[in-house]
Amino acid sequence: MDIETLADLYTHRLETIYSVELEQREILSQLEDDVATDALDTSGDDTLRTELRSLIEAHREQTETQIDRLETVFERLGRRPNTREAPAIRGLLDEKERFNNVILNDALRPAYYIEFMKLVERTEIIAYDSLLRIAEQLEVGDEATDLLEASLDEEEDTFDELDSYSPYEITGV
Repeated sequence: MDIETLADLYTHRLETIYSVELEQREILSQLEDDVATDALDTSGDDTLRTELRSLIEAHREQTETQIDRLETVFERLGRRPNTREAPAIRGLLDEKERFNNVILNDALRPAYYIEFMKLVERTEIIAYDSLLRIAEQLEVGDEATDLLEASLDEEEDTFDELDSYSPYEITGV
């Protein structure tokens, strides 16, 4: 897609955040398994892992709703969403996989995954904020902006919840 107008940029950004949300759905499924991994030790408090798994599960369900919202926005535009590569998210995933291959202290996993999720959430927050600024300029209508704002609010709430943890203190490492 060539981008020549602000409307083209809006569609491009919509496709990008749509791709990120689809990727996020997969990331969260993987993280649920990653957080449960306890391959090297059996000691430690599982409270943080349990809380984190619950948060991940809730956010995965929230992500499904966000995908539905984006599809509604595309419908209102009379377009089908195309997916595109999201290099920033791919880079974070690659780094997480490298971490999983070298971690020797499982007590550090939740702390790392919290920080990883905060990076993904921050990326989504920036994307939604940018999209809303363009939507405002284009005057796309309240329905679309309300849907996008709802998703932005959820991303900010998730970030704040993740940020409320002091993972390195909790792990006792």
